[in-house]
Amino acid sequence: MFNKICLILAILASGGALAVSHFVLQPKIDTITAGKAAAETAATSANADKEKAQADLKTAKADTAKRTEELKSTQSQLSSARGEAKQAKEEASAKAEEAQKLGGEVEKLKQDYKEVSDNHPVQEIKRVFKELPDVKEKLTNTKSELDLVAADNRKLRNIIAEINPPKEGVKLPPDLSGKVKSVDPKWAFVILDVKLDQGAMYGGVMLVHRDGKYVARVRLVDVQPTYSVANILKDSQKDDILEGDIVVVPK
Repeated sequence: MFNKICLILAILASGGALAVSHFVLQPKIDTITAGKAAAETAATSANADKEKAQADLKTAKADTAKRTEELKSTQSQLSSARGEAKQAKEEASAKAEEAQKLGGEVEKLKQDYKEVSDNHPVQEIKRVFKELPDVKEKLTNTKSELDLVAADNRKLRNIIAEINPPKEGVKLPPDLSGKVKSVDPKWAFVILDVKLDQGAMYGGVMLVHRDGKYVARVRLVDVQPTYSVANILKDSQKDDILEGDIVVVPK
């Protein structure tokens, strides 16, 4: 009987010890479990941040490569435009010399004609008259070629000004003027009747006025043989621009 009682007491004591161990260890187990979950969450977040950073770095590298290619292309265009401008200038100079030479020949023929008419027979006068139209035609053709070269020069200057705007600003001919043909207030631009062969150039600034009163300033952004497009400089605008308003070069 005593042994049974001892056995029961031993079992009860063992159960109590297990209960005490459970209540002591369970908080520690819960703490370790929560810490493990937090560490896994932090690791997942860190991996996501790492992947995002790698994606951002890849995008930045692609943007840098694209801008580098664009810069190379712009530099190449600028170099090409400068080379064409130099060649056009040389051609214009050669044509001008040729025109001057032909002008001298015309003057010489006129002098020859005078001398012939005073001192030589009729046959010589006929010869001079026969040669004179040919020389005049050459002179006319040379002047036409000079006009074409001048037009090409103006186009090249516009290209260069668009690619590499001059630091001191674009200088327009002081007598350049025209009218507003169309207005787009939503996109803040106007169409003008100033043309390429009048000396209009990309980046040039013009004043808009009406009845002698200042209205606004506009900047040329597209110059064509028959018209120009200009952006309205909002900070300078004092009134709405209307069709028929006059545009002039600031003094």
